Amino acid sequence: MSWIVVAACLGLVLPTANYAIFDGLPLSTVPEAGAATLLLAVIVSRSLRQGVFARFTGRVSVTRVLVGLASAVIVGKTVLLLSGTALGLPGCYTTPLGSPANGKCEVSYENPGFDYGATRVDRAISFGERDWNLSFVNSSRFNYYSWVRGNRRRDRLPLAVTWLGRLDSPRDVTLELTYVGEGRLGVGKAQVELAPSYDGKEVVRVSLPPGRQLISLVYRFDDHSAVGSRVRGPYGLLSVRFLDDHGRTADVTLSPGRPPRTSHRVVALLSDLALLVVVGALGISILLTAKIAIPLALLALAVAVGIARCGLGGQAVYLLHWGFAATLLATLIARPTPGLLAACLPLASVPVLGRLTLALPHPGSVLYRQAGNDWLTYESFARTILETGSL
Repeated sequence: MSWIVVAACLGLVLPTANYAIFDGLPLSTVPEAGAATLLLAVIVSRSLRQGVFARFTGRVSVTRVLVGLASAVIVGKTVLLLSGTALGLPGCYTTPLGSPANGKCEVSYENPGFDYGATRVDRAISFGERDWNLSFVNSSRFNYYSWVRGNRRRDRLPLAVTWLGRLDSPRDVTLELTYVGEGRLGVGKAQVELAPSYDGKEVVRVSLPPGRQLISLVYRFDDHSAVGSRVRGPYGLLSVRFLDDHGRTADVTLSPGRPPRTSHRVVALLSDLALLVVVGALGISILLTAKIAIPLALLALAVAVGIARCGLGGQAVYLLHWGFAATLLATLIARPTPGLLAACLPLASVPVLGRLTLALPHPGSVLYRQAGNDWLTYESFARTILETGSL
């Protein structure tokens, strides 16, 4: 049993190409968080681990299959990592208001290793007013008080981004770029200036021939907004689409360098499925070991679905969350079933995820903190750790 857990943990945290669902550290997606929570429950609870182990005793073939699948995940993710392939365009994010703490680009939690010398690799360039998800903004470097006239507005900080990569298209396509701001687009030998547009959206279309060609996009937004000044128009907006002759989305691949082949995508898919089977088997074993956890799991699922479907307000969500926590606590006191405490760890995360669905458009969203706020200070500490690599 220990080999299953060890192999599953390695398969989960091992970094790999970004087109795999389980792409390793940092664990930034809901499936990765769920898998990590289940594995953590097995690791921290001795009684739960013994109960799960007992269910695999005498089932050597099942154990071997799960260990084999987890080992195949490690091999597959290693192959993808060594292939050097990725999807998306590396983007270097900065702001004119301050130099990055280290290097020429800001560092992000999505790309702590600073791969490709970029802040992060964007799978698609489609950003509205509120979904740039700039985690570096939550830093004391940008602690501009909103009650001091003349200060720069934190919700309209100037932004500069440069994307560099390759574009692969099997046929003629039209690149449609919608923006608020200014910049420059380069595809192959073609260069297109994006004239300043701050009062409203501007649309630019460029016809592209088939084949592989370099693509560069420089984007800037700075409307000089300050506390007390008039807002000219919407905040920065940038969207890049590729269309065929019929106006439908064209099959175009964006990559930092070599695009993934079909074989690479197949390996990524099989690795994800294999890890899902291993973690799913452990999850079922946990529920069967702590029998009382099964109705609690159904209750947690009902709470999460209710929160997501009914659009309940913040206070109702808090009541449901703490009500669920109280139910878990009462069950632990009344029936301290071995392993139930550890089983509560993944169960308690379900209503939390339900609350997050109300607060965030998607799991990767960044909540921007207000100036002069303790949360801004705490996140600034976290950024210091990210940028310096030291506690």
